[in-house]
Amino acid sequence: MNVHEFIFFRLAIGSVYHSSGNDEMALHEFVEAKRYSEEFVEKDHSDRALPYSCLGAVYFHLGQFDLAYSYFNRARELRLSLLGSAHIDTATDYNNIAVCMHQQEKYAEALKLYNKALMIFKGELGPNHPRTTTVVRNITKTKNLYLKDFKFNMPTFTDTVLPIEKKKAKKKGKKG
Repeated sequence: MNVHEFIFFRLAIGSVYHSSGNDEMALHEFVEAKRYSEEFVEKDHSDRALPYSCLGAVYFHLGQFDLAYSYFNRARELRLSLLGSAHIDTATDYNNIAVCMHQQEKYAEALKLYNKALMIFKGELGPNHPRTTTVVRNITKTKNLYLKDFKFNMPTFTDTVLPIEKKKAKKKGKKG
C-alpha cells in the first residue's frame, strides 16, 4: 500500500467513526492521516488538505467552531495555493469556513464566503447541483438571521409627527 492509499484508508476509517458518533476515534484516525500527509506526501499535492477538512468536520460536530474554522482555513490555504481560487474543493472550504462563522454569529463575513462558494459552484456545477443548492440554503438562513439581528432604530409614526405650531395672525394695522 502506498502512502496515498494509506492516508485514504485512515480517512475512510475516521469517516466511519465520525458517522457513527465516535468522534474520539475519528479524531485519532484523522490526526494519523494528517501526520502521514505532512511527513510523506509531496508538498505540491492537494491531498494534503483532506485530513484538515476531516478534522474541521469533527470539531464542527463537537461545537468547537474556532478549531473547526482553523482546520477548514488550513485546508483552504493549501487548496488555494495548489488548485486555485476557482476550484470546487476550494469552494467547499469557503462554504465550510462560512458555516463556522455563521455559528459564531459573524454573519457578514459568512455571507461573503458563501457568495464566493456559490459563484464557483454555479459556474462549475450549475445552479441545480446539490452543492450549489446547499450554499443557497446556507445563504438564505444566514441572511434571515443577519437581518433579524440587525436592529433598525426606526421611529414610530407617532414619534415622527411634529406638533404643528399655529402661526399667530398678524394684526392688520393702519399704515402710516
